[in-house]
Parts: sequence; C-alpha cells; structure tokens
Amino acid sequence: MGRSWETIEKKNLNHNNLDQEAIDFINTIKNTSMSKSYKIPLLWAFYNNGNIKLKIDEDEIYNSFKKFYSNKENAKDLQGQKNTQGYENWGKKEYVKLAKDNPIKYLADKTSQYFYKEDDKFCLSENLQQYIHQNEFIEAFKDAILSIGYRYFKRSNSIEESDNTYMELKELIEDFKESYKEDDYQDEKLRQEFIDKFPLEKLPTLELERYALGGKEKDNLCWWLEFNTVPLGSIKGGNALKFKIYYSKKDNKWIYPSQFSNVEDAWTQMRKDICEFVENFKNGHYDLLNNYSLISSMNMFKTKLLYMYFPKKLLPVYSLDHIQKFLSYFGCSDEEIQALNIVEANMKLKEIQNSNIEFSSWDGLKFMRFLYESPILIKEDNLDKDNIIEECEEIIPVDIINKVENYIKNQGYNYTYNQLSNLYLSLKTKPFTILAGISGTGKSKIIKLLADSINADYTLISVRPDWNDSTDLIGYKNLDDKFIKGQLTKTILKAQQNKNKPHLICLDEMNLARVEYYLSDYLSIIESRKKVGQDIRTDSIVEYQENNETIKLHIPDNIYIIGTVNMDDTTFQFSRKVLDRANTIEFSDVDLDNLFFENNEEIEALNISNDFLKTTYLKTMDIELEYRDYAKEVNKKIIEINEILKKSQKQFAYRVRDEILFYLVENKKANLLDEDTAFDYQIMQKILPAINGSEQSVYQVLIDLLNFILETNDIETVEEAENYLETTTVKYENSAKKIIYMIKGYQNDGYVSYWY
Repeated sequence: MGRSWETIEKKNLNHNNLDQEAIDFINTIKNTSMSKSYKIPLLWAFYNNGNIKLKIDEDEIYNSFKKFYSNKENAKDLQGQKNTQGYENWGKKEYVKLAKDNPIKYLADKTSQYFYKEDDKFCLSENLQQYIHQNEFIEAFKDAILSIGYRYFKRSNSIEESDNTYMELKELIEDFKESYKEDDYQDEKLRQEFIDKFPLEKLPTLELERYALGGKEKDNLCWWLEFNTVPLGSIKGGNALKFKIYYSKKDNKWIYPSQFSNVEDAWTQMRKDICEFVENFKNGHYDLLNNYSLISSMNMFKTKLLYMYFPKKLLPVYSLDHIQKFLSYFGCSDEEIQALNIVEANMKLKEIQNSNIEFSSWDGLKFMRFLYESPILIKEDNLDKDNIIEECEEIIPVDIINKVENYIKNQGYNYTYNQLSNLYLSLKTKPFTILAGISGTGKSKIIKLLADSINADYTLISVRPDWNDSTDLIGYKNLDDKFIKGQLTKTILKAQQNKNKPHLICLDEMNLARVEYYLSDYLSIIESRKKVGQDIRTDSIVEYQENNETIKLHIPDNIYIIGTVNMDDTTFQFSRKVLDRANTIEFSDVDLDNLFFENNEEIEALNISNDFLKTTYLKTMDIELEYRDYAKEVNKKIIEINEILKKSQKQFAYRVRDEILFYLVENKKANLLDEDTAFDYQIMQKILPAINGSEQSVYQVLIDLLNFILETNDIETVEEAENYLETTTVKYENSAKKIIYMIKGYQNDGYVSYWY
C-alpha cells in the first residue's frame, strides 16, 4: 500500500528525467483536489505495488479500498458519517459504489485526458503505457500518491502530538535544528544598521535623495531594502518602478506618479503616506492600512519596511503568494486566506509561529529559514529553495510583454509589441475579448501562444452552427436527471482547483452561431462581478445536484474568454449587447514579407500568476486617487464622442465609458503604450463596432466623428479626409482610416458597418 504518512522520504520530487507528458500526469495527480480521501486507495490500485496497471476491475478496486480503510487512521472521514455508517463491515458492493460515486466519477470528468471508464473497468490513458515500466515514473507515481495523502491528512487532522502531521513536522524541525547554526547569521546587526541610518522618528523629514534609487545619494532607503539587507528577506526583482519614485539615468530625469506636476510634490505626498502607514501599524490601527493610495500596490516594500522596524510583530516573508502557501500548510482555509491583505496574512503567519510550542522561542528569521528550507514545504508548494527568497511579487507588465513577444518570435510567429500590449490591456480590463478579421491572420494562434508564453491553461472550444442555447457550453440534465457538464463548466471546475493560474478559453469562430443565444448566460453573469476579499466573484452561472449536494458554480477571476470571428456572409453579426461587453480587436494587417524568423536560442516560458491578467477595477470608484485626475481628463474626450453619437441615437452608456477608462488607466499605470495609441485602440474597439445603419444621420455622425478625430472642422468628404491623412500627422490614425472605410461602405452600399 505504500509508506506510512509519517515516514514520507524527504527528497526532491522533480523527476527531471521524465518526458513532459509523464510529468504532466504526475502533476495532475499531485494537484488534484482532496475534499475526501477516496482518491488515494483508487490510485494505489493502479500503482499495484509498483507493477502499474492501466486498467483495474471492481475486485482490484475493492481490495485496495478495503485494505486502505482497515487502518482507522485512514478512515477518519468515514467515521461518524451517515452515508458511511458500518463501513467496518462493508463488502465489495459498498466499496465499489463509494469509488464509482466519488473518485471514479470525478477523475473521469475532470481529468478525462488521463482517466476513463470502460465497461466495468476504470482505466488510465494508453499514452502512459510507455512509462509504466520506467523506475523513475513508478517512483514519481508513488510519491504523487504519498503527496496528496500527506496533504489531505495534514489538513483533516489537528496538529497535536498524537497526529501523524505533527510527527512529520517534528521530524522536519529536528532536521532543521541539526543544520541550523545561529553563529552563521548576523542578521540582527544588519537590521540595526538600517535603523541607525533611517530612524523611525526621522521618516517624516526624510529627503527624496535619501529615499530613491538612481539619484546622487547611493546609500538610500530603497537601496538598503532591496540590495543591502537580502539576508533579512529579499524584495529583489522587477525594476525601480516598484518604488514609485526613482531617478532614471537613461532618461536623465525623475520618474514619479503622473498626477503630480513635479517630483517634489510627489515625494511630499508619498512620504506622508509612508509615515501614516507606519504610524497606524505601530498603534495597532490595522483597519487603516489600505488607505494610502500612493503605496497601495507596494506590497513587498511596505511589508519589509514594517519588518525592519517591528520584527516582533511580523515575519521576514514578503511575497503574498508564499505567505498564502505557508498559511495553507498550517491548516488555514482558502476562504480565510483570501480575505487577508499582505500585512494581515503576514501577522497571521506570525501568530501561528507564536502559538506553536516548537517555534515560539525562535526569532522571525529562524522561522523564515525553516519555512523555506524544509523539503516537505518546498515539495508540497512547488517552491524553489534556491530562488525563493529572491522572488519578486511586483508584476512589471512592460517586462513581461517584452518577454512574451520574444517567446512568440522564437516560436516563429510575428506579433508586435503594440498588439500584445493591446490584448493584455483588453483582458485586464475585462475577461472577455473578441478577435476579428479575415481567415488566416493568426487570431486563434495568438491566444495559444500567449497561454504558452506565460504557462497559462489553454482550452479550445470550436463553436458549431447548430448552437442555439447554452447547453454545449454550460451543460444540461439528461433523461436520468443527471447533470452533464458542458465545456465551459469543466474549465471553470479546473480553474477553481488552481486559482493562481490563468485559464484562457478560445471560442473559435464564435459567430458561426448567434452569440446571444449560446453565450447569453455568461454575458449576463459576467456583469455581476464583485470583490470578495482578494477574489472577484460572480453570481452563480450554473446550479446542479451531485452526490446529494447542491453545487453552485461561479465564474472565477482566472477565466478569460477570447472569441475569434471571421466576418463574412456565412456568419452572424453581433448585437449591441455583445459589443458593449467586449474589446473587439481587429486583425487585418498581414506582413507577407516575413518568411523566416531566426530562433538561435531557446526561450523558456514564464511562470506568471493570475495577478498579471486579473481585473483591477469593477467600478470607477476603484480607481486609485492618484489616477482619478487622469481619468477625468480622458472622460472629457469620451463625453465629446458620445455627444456626437447622440445625433444618430448611437450613444453608449456607463459600461462602455467605464471600460474605456479602466483600459486607459491600466495603460497609464503600466506605461505600455503612449496615450494616443491607447485611446486610438479604444475608439476602434469599444466605439466604432457598434455604429451601423442605413440612415443619413449615421453617415453624418461618421463625418462629425472623423473631424473630431482629425482635430479639424473642415472635412466633408472621403477625398478630403484621405488628403488630410497624407499630409498631416494625426493622433488616432487607425480610427480615422476605419471611419473612412465605413463611410465608403455607406457610399457604395447605402449601409454603414464596421465589418464590411
């Protein structure tokens, strides 16, 4: 049956010599959800004492379950349950039913690429045949089962001395104590040096040069936090943008938040925010720690700064992702963890340290090193011991987009930096985007390449012309009243199991059927998004019964739907309901000269968390104070455009206005595109697609809109507009050309359309 939980071997489980297909299978096992222990004996049946089987029958399932649950320590979740009463006396019928109703059903539905049912047998994919006699695969399979067993029993049992979890933890502690030498570390001396240079009482008068990187003063606060105190926990990575204010030697100027007219004003406000933040923490006013807009996103900076001054209250762990993993290890629920901001989460972890008799006498640095150096923690949470302390939580979109562009070019495809930035900003604004254009321009390909480049999950769903409701996507009840999950529902379930990983869904040729028919549930539900702790939740999109439980599924914030469309006579146009809810990105330009791309070096994909794509704003009040003046300026242009559209009843409402603002603010924050290019994209993607009709008023609206875009009042004809474009540099060139195209359509066919 395998090793007992308390004697799991302490070793690295990377299994580097396995093929990627085998590794993916092992990772699927290790990452499977574990609400009950039922998957464990089922997987042991496949393992078969090291003689792995691809098919197991009911006798083999029964024998494995019977053996596993004969150990009372393994049977804790069967004890005292109404539906498992008398399990001690169960025979083949009861155990096989338990297996079929639970792990077999789950694995066949959720991981159908590896598990399937065949008559009375439960089977592994034939693709695994080539590995089942390889010693490394056999060992990896065994370790994966032990891993999920350990994870389940550590969470289901309280940490008391009689528990296996405690025994495991105690072994880790003893091993750590043997290798840890207090004399090797002079960390407190280093922290005191920092305090001497930057006394807490002198923060209110700290000068800009003493704070910022890049200036004349090399011995500054940011340099100390990032580079000179790495043994106290690192916040290295990214670039100086994470400190909000710095001196750029490349540009020979100060970089600071754009709402300020000069760097002195910016520093005055930022220093005030930092001081008030620290003071409120010092006085225990933890409910006020999210009130400081200029430093709201500087998680790692804030947490390390607080640790330097208050080491007894916090731990030197500055990555929110890591803290969450450690909290999970010690039994905190996902709901509890997600509700905590980074300071609260850090304090919770410190509380766990102080309440545990084994750790309470340790200082924070010793406990931090234990967390990162314990092999079980590294194995379970997939943390890299060599790099863990230097992981940076700050996401720098410019860096990531550049790396994504290089990765894609290395694969032999050519998408520009602007195209990728636009796609990113569109998904960041809202997790529903449409890619339109002629066939063969790479609309579907860019979605797959983007997913590959950031190690996101990718699902291709090909739309069928006969889709006239949501059953193929969401699901339906069969004649036996059993809910059959649709393709979108399956992906939602998968995304919920790995919340930190983006899941990109490509709805290929989405307008072969009427989008309003089959996607109506999604289009409505996506508008119900609201923030719950650190998560974004929707109302339930589907509700069904499973194992006598009512399952309510919400659309998680790591689901992104990207539809591809070919606009021709064989497809359906979009309603206003669809267009208002999406950025419609046109792929029409093709560079046929590019035949060959050099890819001399292998470029690895990035491991990017969902925070990179996750929506920041759901309403305009969510926009940070520092960007509100900018949003107001953008809104003036939006109002002007909407006044023009009113002349033909083509005006838009709050949803479109808000999403344009969110796009522009996200771009401003990330510094990806120049402002005119970004606004040009938004005119193209949020405004023009909804303009159509045969009325004379529509034609006049386009002329007026063209004059607005060209910043003139003299244009009355297409010819005048084209001549103007040839001789004048304009801000929104793409939008101008598109409007000219639409006007020509009206002149030729008597009908205005974005598409034809």
